[in-house]
Amino acid sequence: MGREGKRVVCEDQNLRPELHRFWVLGAEAAEKGLLLLSAANRTETMIGWVVKGCAEMLPHRPVVGLYKTQIRQLAKFLNLPEGIRKQIPSPDMMKGITDEFALGMRYDRIDLALDYLEGGIPEEKLHSAGVTPEELDRVREISRLSSWKRSPAILTAQLDGSIQGGLRI
Repeated sequence: MGREGKRVVCEDQNLRPELHRFWVLGAEAAEKGLLLLSAANRTETMIGWVVKGCAEMLPHRPVVGLYKTQIRQLAKFLNLPEGIRKQIPSPDMMKGITDEFALGMRYDRIDLALDYLEGGIPEEKLHSAGVTPEELDRVREISRLSSWKRSPAILTAQLDGSIQGGLRI
């Protein structure tokens, strides 16, 4: 059991594999002269479905501004192989666990709720798509609780060691 008596599917068990994958793939890309890209997207970022200190460390994040459903649309437009397009997102924390199972919602509904919360779609469209008030509240709460993951991983000191800051020799 986790905080407040709620069942925790997994807590930080994906941290080590993510860091390992980050360094292994980075070394392999460098060895082969390839560019390592982050697959982090707007949906995962806004709901905190990322390992802080991994995905945002990659300098190239081409889809970070797109919702998960937009990435699926782009993949179809680019005619990517169906095996890639139909792959079920998984947090890689336990065999058989999918993102949507762990989150308790489908990505298309999460994306609509996020788009509404960020001012992108009107409330009527949200309701006509079938997103319930409970689902909207769930996404709002997940986003609020994960806001710390959207701050920089490495914060700079708030000290000023320059001459103007009072450095004396």
